[in-house]
Amino acid sequence: MKKIIILICVILILFSWIALTVNGQQILLDQPTAAGELTLFPDITDGDKYYYISDKPRIAMQEDGKPKFSFLNYVKNSDDGALGGGIVHAVIELDVSREALTSAEQALRSINPNGRIVGPVIWKGGTIALISSFNGEDGELTKRVVGIGKAPILDGQQASVSVQLTQKGAEILWQSFKTPTPDMSISFEMELQGFRAPKNAVIEADFDQIFEHKSFKAGVATPFLSADINSAFDDLTRSGAIKITNNGADGQMEGLIATAYSKLTQIMFEPLGGTGTPNLQQLTSMGGQGGSMLDRATKMLTSARNEAKQENKRIRAENKAELARVRQANKEKLINASQTNPQATDTPATPGVGARPKARNEQSPKKPGKAMKLVTSDMKPGKLELPELEGPQLQEEVSMPKMAIAASFQMKKVRNRGKFRIDLNKSVTD
Repeated sequence: MKKIIILICVILILFSWIALTVNGQQILLDQPTAAGELTLFPDITDGDKYYYISDKPRIAMQEDGKPKFSFLNYVKNSDDGALGGGIVHAVIELDVSREALTSAEQALRSINPNGRIVGPVIWKGGTIALISSFNGEDGELTKRVVGIGKAPILDGQQASVSVQLTQKGAEILWQSFKTPTPDMSISFEMELQGFRAPKNAVIEADFDQIFEHKSFKAGVATPFLSADINSAFDDLTRSGAIKITNNGADGQMEGLIATAYSKLTQIMFEPLGGTGTPNLQQLTSMGGQGGSMLDRATKMLTSARNEAKQENKRIRAENKAELARVRQANKEKLINASQTNPQATDTPATPGVGARPKARNEQSPKKPGKAMKLVTSDMKPGKLELPELEGPQLQEEVSMPKMAIAASFQMKKVRNRGKFRIDLNKSVTD
């Protein structure tokens, strides 16, 4: 009995510490600083204090080197026939090494000589999405969200994570584990709480129009994925029901939209079940958004991956055109240099005419080119002064999305009416 009381006291103290720490951390979300391997956020009241985020989760290992991971696939008989499902259990570590912290502190001093890292950011919450692959009807490997669970939030500790799978999800994962290279990933969506710096902008919204949107007419009983909500907000922004007036820099718009959507989500919704983590029934039940939550998450993941593929196709085409343009421009520069220099006749074939010189960065299209001077080993000093050649300015390809947004919400029973307006010319929580 005494042990139980002591354990309860320890738990209460731990949660009290977390609450005090979260409330005491007042970070600027829109001023992240990269230092070594870590991302730091400054304190809003003391610009020399920084908090780091633990964004490198991994599966913990046992003493024998095996991962702390298990997958139970089960089948049970019922009057309706054979039913089944699965349970994935893993112990996740959210830990930043001492070496990474030391490296970050050294890097921070070069950015802010008085800067110091005072501790980790405490996550407000988080969800995980378990994703696997299977062969679709067209024969292509299709990514599918097979489970959603609650993520750990404490840095420096191990946390047990369990994800319950539907029968189909368990079958997909089971078949994947039978292959030489099982395809499974655990994607995290974590939530930070902090402040946005003041911006010369105003957010306005008409709740009467917002609640009339087809996505929100289903009412309080329907579970919503955050991507469902953001998609509806996109429609409402285009129709004028949500209006964002930006009087500052053009580059602020994306952040302003995120702030507006976050504020409206806080007003209209609350985390599903109080945590944002749906149970198995909520994951598999058919809602008013067109399919179960897992089906909708998979659909959004597929859509995001297709958009990324199309964007990368466009980027590769434009990079190819940019390379061709730069080659032609440099070739013309070298021809003009050889024609205007009377000593050019004593020089071997001009580089770029008979044989095109390769720019240093043409083998790595993801890195922007830099202006450079070309020098060849067969040229004698003073014979031909080469012009400064142009380097191609190439775009980076976007990374392929590996997850659908997993956070889930339910609509609040009390609805707002009329107009909503918030002036962002002050620090606002987000």
